[in-house]
Amino acid sequence: TVIDATAGFGHDSLILASTGASVTLLEQQPLMFLLLQLEQQKMVQHRNWQKLMSRLTIYHGDAIALLAKLPKVDRVYLDPMFPADSYKSAVNKHMQMLHTVTTPPSIAQAQQL
Repeated sequence: TVIDATAGFGHDSLILASTGASVTLLEQQPLMFLLLQLEQQKMVQHRNWQKLMSRLTIYHGDAIALLAKLPKVDRVYLDPMFPADSYKSAVNKHMQMLHTVTTPPSIAQAQQL
């Protein structure tokens, strides 16, 4: 069992689930959470994706608060949405989109994770 505490687009969670892990995705950004839910709803309609989708559970909220409430898991995976210097260098299209619809955490917020 794994918690992806910084779900983002859910790419890493899909990879983890494809290994057989049950993955709980935590996403703080409301738009990203809604995109994850929408994509899960679309993918579960396809028979080939149903088993993989059954391994994913998505929650919206602050990872620290949610971690205190969720059952214990084997691993907590952290891959921050805004890696260091992501605004200063050329980034891929996914990161460019994230920069336009979300805001990076403050230094204090980033240090909490």
